Amino acid sequence: MNWPKEYLRAIQAGEEVVSNKVKAVYAREVGWMDNPPPDFPFYFDEDAGQRPIDFIEKFCCHSKGKWGGKPVILELFQKAKLQLVFGWREKETGLRRIREVVDIRGRKCGKSTETAGVEQYMLIADGEMGAEIYCTANKLDQAKIIFNEAVNMRSQSPALRAVTKKRQSDIYFPATFSSIKALSADTKTMDGLNAHFFSLDEFHEARDSKVYDVMVQSQSAREQPLAWLISTNGFVRELFFDDKYEYSSKVALWEEGFHDYRLL
Repeated sequence: MNWPKEYLRAIQAGEEVVSNKVKAVYAREVGWMDNPPPDFPFYFDEDAGQRPIDFIEKFCCHSKGKWGGKPVILELFQKAKLQLVFGWREKETGLRRIREVVDIRGRKCGKSTETAGVEQYMLIADGEMGAEIYCTANKLDQAKIIFNEAVNMRSQSPALRAVTKKRQSDIYFPATFSSIKALSADTKTMDGLNAHFFSLDEFHEARDSKVYDVMVQSQSAREQPLAWLISTNGFVRELFFDDKYEYSSKVALWEEGFHDYRLL
C-alpha cells in the first residue's frame, strides 16, 4: 500500500481536511513518485517505508486512558508521514533522503505516542550500531514525557522487554549497544553526543535554538540521522519557533530559494 497516495486521494476527495501546506507537500511528493524530475537522485521504496509502521503496530501499545494496553493503530495521516520519511531513498547510497521532520499538530493528536514508537523502531530496527536516541525539550520534565512513554511501551510489550533493558537513565538495546535517553537545555552537559535520532518536543516553548543546534551538530558523524521536531502552536513569537515555521512553510510550498529535497 502506498499510504501517501492514499492520503492525497482522501484529501482531494474531501475525506481528510488539511492545511494548504500539507496538501502541497503530498501533492508534490506523490508527483515525484509518479513523474520524478530529470536526474532526480531518489527513489521511493514502499516496503522500507512500511517497516516502521508494521513495527509500531505490532510491538507498541498505548499507556493511558481507555486505550491503555491496546496496540497502537496508526491513523492514515501517520502512516503517510512515516512511509514518506522512511521510504524515500538515495539512488546512489540507499540511505534515507529525509533527515528532518517538522510536525506542528493540535493537542491530543497522538504526537507523543507516535514519537515514542518511532524511537523504539530507531533503537531496535533501523540497523544502526551504537544508535544514540534522545528525547529532548526545553525543560527536562517535558523531555521525559516522550521518554516515559517509551518506557511504558517497553513495559507492555514482551517482545520489546525481551531484547532491551531498562536501566536507571535509559532504555538499552544490547545487540547494537544503542540507547534512548532524555535530555534538555537544563541538563548539566550536552557535550560528546553522537545522536542518530532526536525528538524535540514542544519546540514552541524554546526562546532560542540551543538544544536544536547542539543536537543537529551531534548528528554530523551519522550516515542517515533523523531530527523529529513536534509541537503545538506557540506563544513565544519571533524566536526559534517562528524561524523554523517560516522556513518549513517555504519548503512545504516549494518556494523559490527553498528547494531542499531533504526536508519534509
